[in-house]
Amino acid sequence: MHAGEMNISERLKTLRNALGVSAVEMADMVGIDSVDGGSLIQKMEHGSCGVPGSIQRLMRYMEQAVEISKDAQMTDWSFKVLPRWLDCSDMEDDESNTEIIFHTRWPRFFAVHVDELEDENAEELCQGGIPVVKLPDDLGLGWLVILWLDEPSSKSEALVEEAALLKVRQAMQDLPS
Repeated sequence: MHAGEMNISERLKTLRNALGVSAVEMADMVGIDSVDGGSLIQKMEHGSCGVPGSIQRLMRYMEQAVEISKDAQMTDWSFKVLPRWLDCSDMEDDESNTEIIFHTRWPRFFAVHVDELEDENAEELCQGGIPVVKLPDDLGLGWLVILWLDEPSSKSEALVEEAALLKVRQAMQDLPS
């Protein structure tokens, strides 16, 4: 069975499971603001209540950003081609050579490597809702500025830590032997 052959209720439940979120969290993610949003999601998953077209459109978008398990028999070609992490650089600016780590799965984000950032500027970014991670001083790595493409989730903090660890590992490999 292909994703297109699953009914919408099955797709909603499969998507929620792939995201690893509760029904209440899924309700929040798709914009259901009511107190009983979680039970409404469960009713949609069981087919006892229809899935509105606006939520179906969100689901199509969200399905592009998650790794759907083979057990669910839904596949997305991008997960066969794209790795979970991409290490990129700013190709337009040869001077700065800005390095970027891109998390390709949900929740997607860019971790932009900044060599120098004043503490007060980092604090300003954090106050503006843009997370900033200071990398180890002993390696002289600077900072990672996190730019979210998707709404951060309960997994976000661990993913940001993983991005920082990837940057540290990369720097350690680049050190002369």
